[in-house]
Amino acid sequence: MSSTYSLTLEHEIATIRFAEAPNVDVLFAAIDELALLKHVGPRLWDLSCGGFALGQRDIVVLVEHAKTKLPPVPAAVIAPDDGSFGQARMCEAYRGQDWSPFHVFRSEESARKWLTATDLQSG
Repeated sequence: MSSTYSLTLEHEIATIRFAEAPNVDVLFAAIDELALLKHVGPRLWDLSCGGFALGQRDIVVLVEHAKTKLPPVPAAVIAPDDGSFGQARMCEAYRGQDWSPFHVFRSEESARKWLTATDLQSG
């Protein structure tokens, strides 16, 4: 695990919390570590630390990397500030809902509520 993020399992949800705004290398490392867990439950990415700033090409490469490494399960991003919210929405668009549900939220409460919704878990 990196000193810039933590990865925990809380109530069947894999939660990745960043201590500082992650760059693309840190995001790749978190994806790779999560893949090693072989966790097939929902994921929560917490960018409350101040977001992240990636270029369009980095976002495309990051999304494709996640698709090759991680199983298609629901994922939510907490992005309270406007910049990270917009970039996370770009990830959402590039990821595509046909692969698995993905949504961006301003608060952890809203994200967790969505991830634990009965109809979301049943497909």
